[in-house]
Amino acid sequence: MNFQRAALALALSAGAALMCGAAYAESGKAGTLARHMKAIDTDHDGTIDLKEARKAASAHLRHLDKDGDNTLDSREMSRLGLDRRAFARADPDKDNTIDKREYMALVDRQFKAADPDHDGTLSSDEVNTQAGRTLMRLIAR
Repeated sequence: MNFQRAALALALSAGAALMCGAAYAESGKAGTLARHMKAIDTDHDGTIDLKEARKAASAHLRHLDKDGDNTLDSREMSRLGLDRRAFARADPDKDNTIDKREYMALVDRQFKAADPDHDGTLSSDEVNTQAGRTLMRLIAR
């Protein structure tokens, strides 16, 4: 009987620890998104517009371009966590690199996907959607 109680207590403790860890990880992600949003929101209106997103994306593109050739190859793009299909969609000329024009087109498409109310700005709620988080990977370090 004592063994069963000890096993149950251990299982409950482990479950609680896992839940706390998951909650901490989620709060960390939300905190990171909020910090990125604040840095990108240069007019301090609490939202990100396309102009702000494109400015941040341009700076992020320079950061990602480790070899300085003004394009991103699949290795440099892999740092964004995009799969091969996403890379292929971002590379319409099929030269296996993403230039600034292609990268900005990708940012524009992702911004539109993250803006379901089509008001031209992204609130913190919109940034915290799957589409918004994908956009943030494209525009924030």
